[in-house]
Amino acid sequence: DQDHILPHQVQLIAGNLDNGFELPLANVVIITEKEMFGTVAKKRPRQTTFNNAERIKSYTDLKPGDYVVHVNHGIGRYEGMKTMEVDGKHQDYLTISYKDDAQLFIPVTQLNLIQKYVSSEDKHPRINKLGGSEWAKTKAKVASKIEDIADELIDL
Repeated sequence: DQDHILPHQVQLIAGNLDNGFELPLANVVIITEKEMFGTVAKKRPRQTTFNNAERIKSYTDLKPGDYVVHVNHGIGRYEGMKTMEVDGKHQDYLTISYKDDAQLFIPVTQLNLIQKYVSSEDKHPRINKLGGSEWAKTKAKVASKIEDIADELIDL
């Protein structure tokens, strides 16, 4: 429990401290990750955000027929929820359809991999082929443009 300091014990507690300190009367020494290892592990961004995509807080934000962007598989169409048994456990899955009638079943526990596709235009997006190279090319182009913008900002 992070709310209690146990005597004569080494404890790891997540927190944000710039420097450690000592409480001699309580026989407590606090050492930060930086003091112990010389560096602080960099946190990775939680998720890439794509243009024309908005974060989904709950699967109830989606309606069958909505277009979605999967971080690894690209643009597909949400078809609804399906309960399936996998390894003896029943679990809810989001059903996403892709080009050529391919379907992907995503556990609701992996909802963070999906964003809702949004556009100010009335046209429908082009659905990606599941396992195809088109989405990887799109992500590479976006990454290249981001690098170009970053270089321009650095030059300013």
